[in-house]
This record gives sequence, C-alpha cells and structure tokens, in this order.
Amino acid sequence: MGSSMDIRGTNEGFTVSVAVEGVRAAVELVGELDLYGSEQLEAELSKLPYGRIEGVDLDAGRLTFIDSAGLRALLVCRDECRRRGVEFRLTSVSPTVGRIVAIAGVDDVLPGDG
Repeated sequence: MGSSMDIRGTNEGFTVSVAVEGVRAAVELVGELDLYGSEQLEAELSKLPYGRIEGVDLDAGRLTFIDSAGLRALLVCRDECRRRGVEFRLTSVSPTVGRIVAIAGVDDVLPGDG
C-alpha cells in the first residue's frame, strides 16, 4: 500500500504542488519561478520522503517565467535526487521555459518531454 502526501506552497505569482503516491513524487510548478519561488521550491522539495521514493516527476508545463535562480533551483533538485539515488524527470516544459533552458545551455542537463 502506498502512502499519499500533499504539499502546497504558494505566493502571488508562483505555486508548487507536491503529491507523493507510492514510490514517486509528482511536483507541479505554476506561474513565475524567480528567486522567491526558487526558495519556496527548494523548501518544499526538502520535505520529500527521499528514503521512501524512487523518483521525482517535475511538471514545468505551466510555468510562465523562469530566471537564473529558478534554473538553479531545478538543477539543485536534480542534483539532490541524484545524490540520494532517486530518479529525476522533467515531465513537461512550457515553451517559455524550454527556450530559456536552451539559451542557458542546460537543455541537455534538464531534458523534458516538451
């Protein structure tokens, strides 16, 4: 039997939702991932039960903006997952974020399914 956990953090321009179902965590990002949002994202992800999960699926398909702090937060998440032996997948990327990820040269590091 898998356990379920829901976490929701929000500010005016950014929302992060985390749902843990079984051995995977689904993370959805909505709005603008800037410095404030990146701090919020890292705080929410630090609450994940890494000892019980095998993967983190991050959905960035509804992000309307991302800056360098937001890109850094995604890379920190990916690196933390790797460090803990947990698979990290970027499952969806908005066109805006995809463009910025490519311009920043991290599209090979943060692949998404588009």
